[in-house]
Amino acid sequence: MEFFTYLAKESSVIWQAPITFLIAVLLAGMLGYKLAGWQFIARLDTVGERLKLKDEQIADRERKLSELRQATESPPPQIEAHGDVGDDYSAVIRQLTQLYIFSHDGLSPALLAGLELPPREWMNGQLEEMGKAWRIGTVRGAYAEIIPLNSPTPPASGAQF
Repeated sequence: MEFFTYLAKESSVIWQAPITFLIAVLLAGMLGYKLAGWQFIARLDTVGERLKLKDEQIADRERKLSELRQATESPPPQIEAHGDVGDDYSAVIRQLTQLYIFSHDGLSPALLAGLELPPREWMNGQLEEMGKAWRIGTVRGAYAEIIPLNSPTPPASGAQF
């Protein structure tokens, strides 16, 4: 309201130079418009950069999801009962773990992350089917005690995965 009161007091000056007043008002308006446009463009650039980052994150997640889908759709690994694996305990237990992951649902995140092994009873059943001369003893996380069948006392050795 004060602006209009001031404008009324200065009306005689405005009427003496109306073109100068209009030019000053137009210049002030154009300057305000340019400043607002500059600020708007800066905000648009920031939003554009954020959208680009989100698009990259979505593409990365879609790529990872595709890789996981391909891994789950591929057939489960085959376990060699006799052959290259032999008595390499770690390799056999890794293969058993992969087979368990591919053949069972509702697995714990620790098992999927390789921080724990499948149930000992299941692994020993698979080892028996494979004709291996050893079994799994105590299992602690990803550590398993190996017990040879031809030995009356379990050895102190173990295998970690």
